[in-house]
Amino acid sequence: MSCPECGDAEGACACGTRYSEVLVEQQGFVRAPAAGKKLQNTYHPYYIARLREHNQKAVRLHVRIQKWRVALGKLCGQLRLQSVIQDAALRLVQGQLSRRFQGTKESHKRLGCACLLIAASQHSLGLTLDEVACRCEVKANLLQRMVWKVCRDNGVQVSRSQANAEALVGRICQHLNVAQAGGVTAYAGKVMSIANQGWVCTGRRWGFVVAAAFMLAAQAFYYHIEVQEVARFLCIGAGTIQKRLEEIKKVILSVMQHLPWGHMIEADNMHVYLPFALQHWDVLAPAAPLLRKQKLDAQQRRHKALLALTESKLPLEGPSESRKRSRSRDPTDAPAKGKLQKLKKIAKEDEDASAPASDWAERQRALGVRLAALDALAAVAGGSRQLKDAALLSDFQTGSSEALYLILDEDDAAFSVVRDAAAEILEHLDLEEQEAEEEEHELQELQPQQAEEVRENIPKELGLQEMAR
Repeated sequence: MSCPECGDAEGACACGTRYSEVLVEQQGFVRAPAAGKKLQNTYHPYYIARLREHNQKAVRLHVRIQKWRVALGKLCGQLRLQSVIQDAALRLVQGQLSRRFQGTKESHKRLGCACLLIAASQHSLGLTLDEVACRCEVKANLLQRMVWKVCRDNGVQVSRSQANAEALVGRICQHLNVAQAGGVTAYAGKVMSIANQGWVCTGRRWGFVVAAAFMLAAQAFYYHIEVQEVARFLCIGAGTIQKRLEEIKKVILSVMQHLPWGHMIEADNMHVYLPFALQHWDVLAPAAPLLRKQKLDAQQRRHKALLALTESKLPLEGPSESRKRSRSRDPTDAPAKGKLQKLKKIAKEDEDASAPASDWAERQRALGVRLAALDALAAVAGGSRQLKDAALLSDFQTGSSEALYLILDEDDAAFSVVRDAAAEILEHLDLEEQEAEEEEHELQELQPQQAEEVRENIPKELGLQEMAR
C-alpha cells in the first residue's frame, strides 16, 4: 500500500504519515481512548436494526415453542402418553411452524393432537384417531383432515403395523382385565393379518377392524365380552365392530368350508375352529382355490351319474305326452275349471238307478238343476262368456242342457234356484279329498319296482366311481 500524500511505499514516508493512521481514516475506525492502539468497530444503524429484529424473532419463536411444549404436555396427560411422544410430536410441530402455520385456538389444538397421534403410531403405541378426538374433545373429521395435512407437509404417515395392532389389543385386555392377554393378543394379531389379506382393512377405519379381531380372539379363549364395552373404551360404534366381525368370519369361512369337515363350520361356532385355522392358514389359503375346484368337479360328476342312472332305469315319455302333462299341470291355468269338472262328474254319479219310476222325472229335474248350477259356475269362472252362451256351448247331456236353457229363459227366481244349488254343491263336497285321491291314484300307476331299483343303484354307482378315481 502506498502513501496518498507522497506515494512512498516504505513503512514511513518522507511526509511523516503512518499507514495505520491512513488505514483508520479510510476504513472508518476510531481509536479507543483507553486501549492504546486497539481498534473498535462501529456498525451502521440499519444493520443494528436488522440484528435486533432477528433477535426478537428468535425470542418469539422460543417463547412459542415453550408454550407448545406445555400444551403438548397437557394433551399427553389426557391421553396418558410418555414424554418421549411429547418430544417427537414437538419436532413435528416445529416443522409445521416453520411453514408459517396460522389459525385459531381450535386449529392449534387439532395440530397438537394430530402430531401426538402420528408420533404415537411411529412408536407403536396403538393409539386410534377416535380415542384422541374423544379424550381431547376435538371433532373427528376435522382431526382427520389435520392429520392428512401434517403427513403431507412433513412426509410422514400414520403407521398401521402389526406392532400397533398388538399394542392396541394389549391395552384393551388391560382395560377389561383379561387374564390370558398374551394368547388373545397373539391370536388377534394373526386375525388382523388374515383381515389384511381379505381386504377387510382397505379403506376402513383401522380401530374397528382391531376391535373385531380382539372379539374373535377372545371368543376363541371362551371369554364372553360385550361389544358395547370394547366400543365404549375405543370411543367408536358397536354396530360397525359387529359388521367387521362378520366380514372377518366370512373370510375365514370361505377358506375352511372346503375341508372334508367344512360343513360343520358356521359363523356361530367359528371360534371353536379358529386355533386350527390360525395354525394352518399358510397352507389353507393357497389350497382353497384347488379344494373349491375339486368340490365342484365332484358335484358335477355326481349329477351326471344321477342323470345317467335315471335315464337308463326309468321309461322315457314321448314329447307329445310330456307336453300334454305339463300343460295340464300348468299352475297358470284356471284351477276353478278343473274343480268344476270334478263337480260335474260327482253330480252325474249322484243318480240312483234303483230309484222307482215315479221319482224318475223328479230326479232328472233335480239333476238338471244341479248341472245347470255347475255350468253357471263354469261360465262365471271362465269370465269370457255370458251364461246363455255357456249353456248353448256346453258339453253336458241333453237333459241338462235343456234344463239350463229353460232355467235361464225364466224369471230371476229360476236363476236364484241355480245359485242356491251351486252353493249347496260347493258346501257339501270336499275337493281336497278328491285331489288327494287322484294324486294317490297317479302315484300308484307308476312302476314301483323300477323306482325302488333306481334308489338302490344310485349310491352303488356313485361308490364305484369314487373307488375307480
